[in-house]
Amino acid sequence: MAHEIMISYSLQDAPIAERVRTYLEDNGFSCWTAGRDVLEGEDFRAAIARAIQGCRVMVLVFSSAANTSRQIIRELKLADDANRAVVPLRIEKIVAAGNFAYFLGAAQWVEAIGGPNTELLQRLDAALRRYVGRGENATGGPSPSRCQRRQIGRVRGTVLGRRRLNRRKRKVSGGGYGLVTHISLWD
Repeated sequence: MAHEIMISYSLQDAPIAERVRTYLEDNGFSCWTAGRDVLEGEDFRAAIARAIQGCRVMVLVFSSAANTSRQIIRELKLADDANRAVVPLRIEKIVAAGNFAYFLGAAQWVEAIGGPNTELLQRLDAALRRYVGRGENATGGPSPSRCQRRQIGRVRGTVLGRRRLNRRKRKVSGGGYGLVTHISLWD
């Protein structure tokens, strides 16, 4: 993998995204941002799609500008299709609207109203370490398994707010088997 973290943001939030990127890279993560990593003359849509495919987790700097961005919605769709975790970093006191509510409805938000301070960046760092499986987790214990990392920051049984259907064979009266479908909503 070329990078562990893809940082998605509106151009209006570039200074905050760069602060987050700098902090994470100073702490050993490899990050990708469009402002730095899309080369001049390169198809930015293809570069972003490759970045999402190549990352383990996407950090979304969420603001009123991001909340109206069609490009960021496309990035969330690509992340969802690639089964990438999304950690939303809310920098303004706003509610996710429309498609953002759909994609981010079940995600655990990192609240950084007014911009990320050192304490919030440390919390984000600890959460991302659990996702990428490096080092100790925030409690000082061993890193969780791959399966556990997928569940950090979202409700188990959902993928970015959409319910997942589980199908299991169950024995029914008469000795045969039937297919039972249920919606999983557990912690």
